[in-house]
Amino acid sequence: EELPAMPEGNTIATVTVLLETSMILMTEPVIKIVLDPSAGLVPVTANCQSGKCKAVVFDNVPSFVFTLRSTSLDWRPSRKILYGGMIYGIVDATALLGSFCSSR
Repeated sequence: EELPAMPEGNTIATVTVLLETSMILMTEPVIKIVLDPSAGLVPVTANCQSGKCKAVVFDNVPSFVFTLRSTSLDWRPSRKILYGGMIYGIVDATALLGSFCSSR
């Protein structure tokens, strides 16, 4: 099972738990911390009130495009391979699955 290098949803939950369980001392109204997932350092700002974490904002790890390819072959749709903490492959579903997709 693969563990994501930068799990964005888990970042918000982790910061909330760290603050609300006093694993990190909460300062109100704003606290700035830095997380260190395997993808690289992530600066986080949390807005806190009455001992609760009300909002979490973070700057994600740098994202980039590995490849953008288009082809004239009917059976090979254009594809993009991207990185944003994990590697994502993006294809045009209609080009890949044709009318099956457009009927849904």
